[in-house]
Amino acid sequence: MIVNSQSPEFGYELISTIPYAYYLHEKGWLTETISSIGSSPFYFFSPKHTENNKKRSWYNVEKMNTPNKDIHKPALDLDQFKVPPYRDHYKNDLFKFKKPTLIIYNRYNNEWPGNPELNKPINFFSIKFLRELFDKFQDKYQIVYFNIDKSDELQDNAPSINLGDWELLSDYPKILNIYELMSIYELDYNTCQLMIMANCELFVTMNGGGSILASYFGGKNIIYTNKKNIGDRIYPRENQTGDFGYYHLFGGSEIVNVHTYENVLKEIKL
Repeated sequence: MIVNSQSPEFGYELISTIPYAYYLHEKGWLTETISSIGSSPFYFFSPKHTENNKKRSWYNVEKMNTPNKDIHKPALDLDQFKVPPYRDHYKNDLFKFKKPTLIIYNRYNNEWPGNPELNKPINFFSIKFLRELFDKFQDKYQIVYFNIDKSDELQDNAPSINLGDWELLSDYPKILNIYELMSIYELDYNTCQLMIMANCELFVTMNGGGSILASYFGGKNIIYTNKKNIGDRIYPRENQTGDFGYYHLFGGSEIVNVHTYENVLKEIKL
């Protein structure tokens, strides 16, 4: 069987396509997988993986035909669901540090382009808060900072906006970031992030693809959402539909959803 992701937003692929493809692989039925630029590392198990030039987009979700394509719900259909062992496959000695690793996964973009109340950055770690995180935890943890904004080819229909975080990092030589590690070890973005995550037990993320991917690696995943009531709906949708209740299925992670920066700090052990 051939599995084509249809190049949706990254989170949809992680929840719907990849566990279905791995299920077929385990059954011996998978013959080929197809997805966007940079997707090969996620399909290490595929007999044949093809990368196309199709841009990721939320609008591609309607083309998907894999189980669980409706990701906003409290429970998944597990009949054709099997999680690939990313931690075991990507565990390595390159990214073993003297201190325990803390991954901070940030994003800054206009989140819902079709809604004027939500067409702005809402769920992100501000420069002020990043400075607080770095000051408080850089001596106990080896912090590795992630933001996909320098990788245009991996963006979707809600692309990143410059936050000024890379300028901030120049003030913190103890903090590593994914782009410098990519350069040192000559790795592509997704291979590099999978290898770093495979050696990590503590993640600070926000709703979206980064928080879902982090959930594949066990440990503790602190997911920040700037929860808002807009009309009769709660935003982000995960807080209304209960998605975080199944994230532990991806890697046995402890999932902690918080709504304030203060509570992010409280969940990180000093």
